[in-house]
Amino acid sequence: DDASAPRWYYFGFRFSRNSAEDTERYLDLLVANEIVAEVLEEHRDDLVLWRFHRRWPDDATGHQFSWIVLTKPELVAVLDDKLQNTDAFDVLNSTGKLREYRVDLVRADDPTALAATSDRAWPEALQREWPYFIEGASRMWLGLVQAEVGRHDGSLLDRYRAASEAVDGLWFEQANHALFHHLSALFGYQPVRVIRRDVMTF
Repeated sequence: DDASAPRWYYFGFRFSRNSAEDTERYLDLLVANEIVAEVLEEHRDDLVLWRFHRRWPDDATGHQFSWIVLTKPELVAVLDDKLQNTDAFDVLNSTGKLREYRVDLVRADDPTALAATSDRAWPEALQREWPYFIEGASRMWLGLVQAEVGRHDGSLLDRYRAASEAVDGLWFEQANHALFHHLSALFGYQPVRVIRRDVMTF
């Protein structure tokens, strides 16, 4: 085991629920663009792979946005310091919206493996190749966020609320053709089993 080999790390931002116990999903966009994006751009060549992950089940973890990176261990403290030393990080802390911030090594037998953060239920080849797909998807999503934030005025939080609604609208109106159809084309327009167990084509 090479101690300097790149490993998967999670930079996790856990958020409080608001007074109505609602999930403030727009905070994910704020973290991605105001906290992560600049650090990502500066250290892009130091990252083997990276992606975003969003989740908000009603459980102990709750609402968490994660930046997941495959990088060398010696870079982790540098990334951590730069993420925490941003104005937006201070805003989230001071407003009580950021409940917890943490950095974790992935829980896997081999944290250096390309497939270490993939779903174990998938075939081995899919586990290994999926991180490349989701990095591209994360890169596209971040670009859409940046485009929408630039179109809105107001306070920091108001701009990200508006951007979140706009990106939701893009997903609703455009994902069928821009994403599902073209992914289907790549796989030869073959039928796919979806979560409802219906067979559909795009």
